[in-house]
This record gives sequence, structure tokens and C-alpha cells, in this order.
Amino acid sequence: MGTLDIRRPEFWDLSAVDRELRRVYDICGGCRRCLPLCPSFKVLFDRMDVDTVDGDVEKLPASDVKEVVDLCYQCKLCFNHCPYTPPHRWEVDFPRLMLRARAAGARKNGVALQDRLLGNANLVGRLGSLGAPVSNWMNELGVHRAFMQAVVGIHKERNLPKFRRPTFSSWFNSRTRAGEAGRVAAGAEGCAVSYVQR
Repeated sequence: MGTLDIRRPEFWDLSAVDRELRRVYDICGGCRRCLPLCPSFKVLFDRMDVDTVDGDVEKLPASDVKEVVDLCYQCKLCFNHCPYTPPHRWEVDFPRLMLRARAAGARKNGVALQDRLLGNANLVGRLGSLGAPVSNWMNELGVHRAFMQAVVGIHKERNLPKFRRPTFSSWFNSRTRAGEAGRVAAGAEGCAVSYVQR
């Protein structure tokens, strides 16, 4: 079994990560209970079923192994669905293994520009809203979309949100408050609410 203990040296060893990924992929390939849950499993099983691999995870190209990791968006539905999670002797913890693979890869190869940029949704939202409506106009230009695909990895056909000025919090704070004294309403805003058109 691979380790999920970040303090142990083998946690960061990419060959150990690859062995653990293939071990878990083999177990998942035999079960397939998680197929409808997320794109990682659909791609994993599709890649395992090609004639050149024929279910043998050792024959999976490294690019396919990495693609499964990249497609995991940490919803953790598979963990609750899986009959082999700890304390089962096979100790399958797919979401944590995906995090381990990403962390070990980032330590060795650094974090890609796409991950740095898109991982900071607040920054993207602030910049997009600051430049709205120009940023919205730019996002509709084919040349700009091709540039974003080449530099950041956002596909040129991807639907993008429309940024808005003012931000939600600015708009909300400018509203007059009405209501009965002593009554409180709570709300939460996230990046999507703050910066994109409603």
C-alpha cells in the first residue's frame, strides 16, 4: 500500500506514486462502481478497455495515468461510494491519492501557470470585474480566445462567465436597508456571486 502520510519520504517519490496509482486503478477497474460519478472514472475505464491495454494497468501510458489525476475535481463522491476505503485491507482512498499525485508532481515539476491562475478564482474575478465590460468584450474575440487557449489552457470554445461591475458586495452595500429591527438575515457570497453577472 502507498502512504498518504505527507511526512514520509515515499509520499513524494513519483515512482511510488505511480505504483500506487496503478494499484488503485486496477482495483477500480475490477469494481467500476464509480463509473457515473466523475470524469476520472469514465476516462480510466475507457483507457483500460482499449485493445492495447486490455485491462492491464501496467500497460496504461503515463499520459493516461496523469489524465485521470487531472480530471479529479475532489468531489469525494467516490470515497463514500467505494467498498474498499479504509479500514478495508485494500485501503483505497481515491481522492487523497489524487491529491498526493498532484502534490508530488508539483514538488518535482512546479505548478503550471494554468493551475496557478485558475486556482485563484478571487484574483481572476477581481481582474475580470475591474476591466468589465472590456474584459467581456475581449472574451468574445477569437484572437483573444486562441491566446487564452495557448497560454492558460482554457479551450477557445469554453463558455466563460460575464464579469460585472460593480461587484456583488459593492452593489449590496449600496442598497438601503429596510426591515424590522432585531431581525437578521445571513447570506454568503463566493467568487461566482461576487464577480459575475447575475
